Amino acid sequence: MAIQLKKAGVNDFTVFEKEGGVGGTWRVNNYPAGCACDVQSHLYSFSFEQNPDWSRMFAPAGEIKSYLERCAEKHGITAAHPLQYRDQWAALG
Repeated sequence: MAIQLKKAGVNDFTVFEKEGGVGGTWRVNNYPAGCACDVQSHLYSFSFEQNPDWSRMFAPAGEIKSYLERCAEKHGITAAHPLQYRDQWAALG
């Protein structure tokens, strides 16, 4: 959503994230070695940021996490729009 807002020219927004960085479930969970997505990688990609370099048809967890981090970094989400984490939410009331 944040990337799409920037593309639409909206730059005054805050991203709220429960954890200490982007990646959602791929960041938070400690999956066993060899864990992979049950959705084909090309379908798991953002339509505006396809990844032709997935290592497998069903990408491993770490590769998906890295993909999400690269997208956020490439589009300036982590730099121009610092993420507000759970410990900062309390200050917002």
